[in-house]
Parts: sequence; C-alpha cells; structure tokens
Amino acid sequence: MTIVSNIPATFRNIAHRGISVYKSPENTRGALRTAFDQGFDIETDVQWVGGEPFLYHDDYIPGPSDDTLNGGGFYLPTGKKLVYDCSPDELRKALFNKAKLEGLLSKQAGESIKLDLNENPIIATLNDLLPIPDGCKAYIELKRPDENKEFNDGLEETVVKWIERNNLHDKVVIISFNIPGLIKARKLDPRIEIGVDVYSDFGRNPQEAQKLRDIIGITCWNPPLEDTSASLVDSIHCLGLQIMPWTWNEDKGKEIAEVRRVLSLGVDGVINNQAAKVKATFQKSLV
Repeated sequence: MTIVSNIPATFRNIAHRGISVYKSPENTRGALRTAFDQGFDIETDVQWVGGEPFLYHDDYIPGPSDDTLNGGGFYLPTGKKLVYDCSPDELRKALFNKAKLEGLLSKQAGESIKLDLNENPIIATLNDLLPIPDGCKAYIELKRPDENKEFNDGLEETVVKWIERNNLHDKVVIISFNIPGLIKARKLDPRIEIGVDVYSDFGRNPQEAQKLRDIIGITCWNPPLEDTSASLVDSIHCLGLQIMPWTWNEDKGKEIAEVRRVLSLGVDGVINNQAAKVKATFQKSLV
C-alpha cells in the first residue's frame, strides 16, 4: 500500500499529449480538447513545419509499411520522412491507421486497447489549443532534433508572439530539452513561465537546476518518473522550483504505480498518460 498524503493544493495533473493515448491519438485536436474539457492541464509538442507550428512529437512521420507509434497513428502514403522536411500540406493530409495504432497501443499497455474516436483524427496546430479554459495550463514543449543546438527558424518567436497575442502568460508554460531555445524564449519575453525537461545524470543533478534557474529563470524541473527520488524532490524544492516528472509510453499498470510513488514524495505535478486515473488516485489518502 502506497501512502499518498502530501499532495499540494496546487498539484498539476498534466495530460501527456492530450487525453489518454489509450483513448484518443496523441497531439490531435480531439485529444487536446477532451483533456481541457475534463479540467486537465495538457502537455503537447510543437514543431516548425514549413513556417507553421504543428503539434507533433517524433522526428519522423512513418510511411504506410512502418510499424512505429510515431504521431499517434499517422503516416505519409509516400513513405517515411523527417517532420522538419515536410510541408504543412503533407501533415494536413497525413493518413490515419486506427487498426495499426490500436495494435501498437495494446502491446504498449499490456491489454487490449480500442480507441474512442468521435471525429476523424488530424494533426493539430498551435491554434487548436485555443481556448485554454480558466484553471487549466498548456505545457508546450519546443521539439528539436538536437538538445544543444540553437535553431534560428522562427519557432520560438512564433510561440512567444502567440502567447502574447492571446494573453496567455498565466496559462502557458514553455518547456524543452533544448536549452538554447529556452534561453531565446526568455530573452524574447521575461514574463513567460519556463520549465526544462531533463533526464539521466543531468536531470538528477540539482546543481544543474540551480544554474538554469539563475541563467534562464526556470520555474519547474521535469525529470522522468523513474529518476524522481525523495532527495531530488527535496533539493529542487529547496531551490524554489517545482518538480513535475514525465512518463515514458509504457505499461499502464507500471505507469500508475510510478505515479503513486512520486505523489507520495510531494511532486508538484505529473505529466502522464492516464489523467483520469491519476485524478482518482490523488483524491484518495490511501491507495
């Protein structure tokens, strides 16, 4: 039995790429809107495609014969291609394979998955996040193929201007593994809330968090669930930062067990694939 007792009142239950990937394809308009409609925060991924910001996670979009989970079941009939090299029209016309995605998700989840689709899935764009309901936040990850390289294609400028134009400073957090992109976002607008995604030895080192707090003014530190220890939580809190672990796409039962564990450590939020089940978990004092 895991005791879940010290949950902050400000806890953020963050739906990973929209409402559970076991119910709706990731980063699609339906997945994002459903998460917001149910009162959850969302985490999503923004990439620069031909001068437009699309919400898509992986570096590649598969072809029809690829057995990958990329993009929540989308594929290009012409074959596998780097998302960065696609045109906006290609992503808008990407095809969707429900049966293949259900098979892949079933293997991942460890149980049979049947998607509940109320509309034809399409890859979302930044504007599909609007409106963001009061009380909800969008954690928008700047996706880059290189974590250490600075890109000058206009993605950061576009996301920052979108936040400013729609008065979303209290509803959007920019996050990324790409530190140069976060530095650029901070220079563009000192009011924007910024968090950093981390893993491995870097993510387990509070001294790195302190450096980025001082250089960028980050407000949250986001390690994987399995890298989140009691000592790391305490160290990050001592720096005046929030800690919000994120999930890999993995077995449903294993994910919930890890969420319960980190909840007992006093994390400030969890980026997870099963927001409704997580809500039921942290509403109980004993699980």
